[in-house]
Amino acid sequence: MYVYLDPRKPGRYCYKNFCFLYEPIYIGKGRNNRVKYHLCKINNNTHYNLFFMRKVKKILDYGLVPIIIKIEKNISDNEAIFFEKKIIKEIGRVNLGNGYLTNLTDGGEGCSGRLHSDETKAKISKAHKDRIFSKEHKANISKAKKDKPNGSLGRHHSEEVKKKLSLDRVGNKNPFFGKKHSEETKAKMSGKRSIYNKGNTYNKGKHLSEETKLKISLTKFKRRLMQEIGEKAYTMIKDIYDAVNEETSFVCIETATINEEQQKCLNFLEKTGYIKNTVRNLNGNNIISFELSYKGKCFCLKEFS
Repeated sequence: MYVYLDPRKPGRYCYKNFCFLYEPIYIGKGRNNRVKYHLCKINNNTHYNLFFMRKVKKILDYGLVPIIIKIEKNISDNEAIFFEKKIIKEIGRVNLGNGYLTNLTDGGEGCSGRLHSDETKAKISKAHKDRIFSKEHKANISKAKKDKPNGSLGRHHSEEVKKKLSLDRVGNKNPFFGKKHSEETKAKMSGKRSIYNKGNTYNKGKHLSEETKLKISLTKFKRRLMQEIGEKAYTMIKDIYDAVNEETSFVCIETATINEEQQKCLNFLEKTGYIKNTVRNLNGNNIISFELSYKGKCFCLKEFS
């Protein structure tokens, strides 16, 4: 439960259960970011409540922002409906001439917690599938999007954020993990690409350079390596590479420069075939040189780093 207050009108607005220091203009209920949902709609001039939208716009024109206060938290939907109706009735509505609130109803409406039946879902799905936009309508949508600034335009994720996003999609966290497209689906996808490309297959007959092939292969290798040995082990092997300043695929390391855990990691990589041509010390316990390998290709340090 939340209330919007008008910062232009200070005072004591007291009722049976609440007392506000500014004029209350709207009572609402909802979860998560619902409290700020109204501001987004008002900013886009798409809010359904014109009374409320005009009031908030006047506040913004003064260089102010409406004060938002959460008055009830962690309550059930039924309790929220009860309190919403009760508070709206106590304060009164502008359109009824008995109060300050711009709410258009007595409260309790909305669809929080509502679940559509399978029949309703099918109707909604059919309505969207059968909907055909005219060229004029498409042009209007395109123009509206072009005129509206893109929130992500010119924005770049930090390396830390990129890493988190990547890890959130690795292995069984990927929604397509363990799944495969059927031959029928593949055919449909191929057909749609041909339609979108107007018959042009841009990669047909195109030959990738050895450098590009190497980059693609290395990217796949890094992804697979992280999936199979985990982020911690992947970081260990990368630390070993970073510690050696050479541009060769063959890594020579001093036993003293790596710890016991990193040696275990190297032993595992040798067993799984990710490193080959290993050389061990005299007692055979530690690997002192190796080559990082993927599908028969050995990568040099510069490429891996």
